[in-house]
Amino acid sequence: GEVDDNVINIYSEEKAKKIMKTFRISNVEIKTLKMGKTTLNEVLEKLVLERVALLAAQE
Repeated sequence: GEVDDNVINIYSEEKAKKIMKTFRISNVEIKTLKMGKTTLNEVLEKLVLERVALLAAQE
């Protein structure tokens, strides 16, 4: 199969809020990582991947 990087693209504020709630991502984390030309989508992608990696490491 092919890797599709668009799977977690954020197209709406509502979707971003749901992702933030699901993965317990705070606005402070977003503001801390969102520097320069970094998009909200890039920041959320990094934080979601971090959360998933932490879950995998706990098992």
